[in-house]
Amino acid sequence: MRGIGDAYLATTALGDGTGKSQKLYPNSFFEFTYNAETETLEAQGQVGGRQQTVAAAQGATTHNFTLTTQFVSYPNRPLIMGHLPKIFSTVAFPVRTDVILDSAVTIADAAVTVGNSELFIVYDDIVGPLTRTATNATAPANSGEYQYKTAAPAGLVFHSSAEGHTITYTKPTTYTNIKGFGGAGNATALGRLTFRGKVFGFGSEESLIEFPALDLINVTELPLTGEVPTFSMEFLAAIPSGWSHPYREIFPGV
Repeated sequence: MRGIGDAYLATTALGDGTGKSQKLYPNSFFEFTYNAETETLEAQGQVGGRQQTVAAAQGATTHNFTLTTQFVSYPNRPLIMGHLPKIFSTVAFPVRTDVILDSAVTIADAAVTVGNSELFIVYDDIVGPLTRTATNATAPANSGEYQYKTAAPAGLVFHSSAEGHTITYTKPTTYTNIKGFGGAGNATALGRLTFRGKVFGFGSEESLIEFPALDLINVTELPLTGEVPTFSMEFLAAIPSGWSHPYREIFPGV
């Protein structure tokens, strides 16, 4: 084998179990690996004064299937997270904002209100964390201080010595009917999946392979780095009723 293509994962157990309620995840998979681990059963006995294996048999076999992907986007995030996205009715999320102060040493931000002004957290890249001293004032009296200006145009006011400094502050932001993962509430697990794809051999030989019953067993990791992420999804491949193996491979061109 030299690669796979036209591959996809699909759910099998969502909703009423029919195709209309299932989810399809065509993906650009980086690689896939199938490995069967078989337990060995050995019977020992004394032969010629030495303990030896006099009989052996295969015990339980575990069928492991691993898919790896490097391309992650919102549509295929459920595969990585292991559950369907939720709809959060209301989420309050502080958003970081960076501004370089000019000579006015004022940041205009309509998000500043009397009701939420105390939710802001402000930091100066030269001075460090800043202290709020008042509201509706023109300028604080000392370096290391800031004030809220709730009159139009609303915003933050700093000491004159802060000109040219980079100010970082968290802005309380509310999102409604927003999609996401995790958080409060129950999640709908993807459940059992199927995998199907085309296997490319050397030369012109190609085959079609399927694993109809995959159960995700690994815990998701989120490598939030500047490198290309690599996500591995590890499954146990179950053997469907009446099958001899957990997979089926056919060769249409042979």
